[in-house]
Amino acid sequence: EIHNPRVVIDDNDIGHVSYVREDNQNDYYGNYYYTSKGRTDLSFPLAQKLIDAVLEGKNYYYSPLVSDGSSLYFTYYDEVYNESWELQSSTSYIHTNQSGSWQRTQIYVDNARITGPVGVYTANSNLYLLMDSWDADWGDNYYFAMANYGSGWITGTETIFPTLLADLGYASEIKFVVDDAGNFMLVMLDGNLRKIGSLTGTSDDFGLGMAPADVEI
Repeated sequence: EIHNPRVVIDDNDIGHVSYVREDNQNDYYGNYYYTSKGRTDLSFPLAQKLIDAVLEGKNYYYSPLVSDGSSLYFTYYDEVYNESWELQSSTSYIHTNQSGSWQRTQIYVDNARITGPVGVYTANSNLYLLMDSWDADWGDNYYFAMANYGSGWITGTETIFPTLLADLGYASEIKFVVDDAGNFMLVMLDGNLRKIGSLTGTSDDFGLGMAPADVEI
């Protein structure tokens, strides 16, 4: 089975394609593949397996591939349970080719809650993460944000419990964007696939502070 196909065109007219493939196994969600080609190339080369989840024994949950015009990014996380199915940890990662080759970086570990990134978004040379967090028995849910303004990842000091969720029951298929001023917009589908809601807020609402202003030279 193929999941989460994604096509991104960068500023150099290079087409980037990513997808998740199960590779004839059903124990894990699948492995993450990537390929790319220029506009004048006749075909895509054989896809590269960026994450071999089967080999690692990790049940990764991936986010869509995004580009800031030159570099590519995607996020994922995994949950670890003991033999009694008690949560031990959830660990989040970001994968990027910013250095010229694909590199994985661990960005967040939660030893008490099921926490993982909805995805990564690039705006005004900054990187933003929206994090979705549940308690271990899936009883309560909130969001928080992380940002990288160029000197490493910071975690927002505010957690968001949208009153919208009281009507939705729980949210699924969450998408978000961030504008150049650091304002967030979230769009989500309710658990019964009947309602669509939106939520907006600033970086300050998430406790991220303001990104450094661009300096014109």
